[in-house]
Amino acid sequence: MQTAYDYYEAQQVGLGEDFLIEIDESLRLLLLYPFAFPNKYKNLREYAVPRFPFLIYYEVTDNQLRILSIFHTSRNK
Repeated sequence: MQTAYDYYEAQQVGLGEDFLIEIDESLRLLLLYPFAFPNKYKNLREYAVPRFPFLIYYEVTDNQLRILSIFHTSRNK
């Protein structure tokens, strides 16, 4: 997250902040609607972050949402 923030902020002042806000809003959405996004493998779900090429992989177990990974889509899963 820090590396992505630094990269976006170097591209344009304020873009790093926009990135963090988008991630925060994405996580809030996942908390509100955890089952709205597709299963990719067993209980592993995937959410594509708007505006930025990042995916969030998560699972919902025992009434808890667990974030497993937030990564750039050009990197290996």
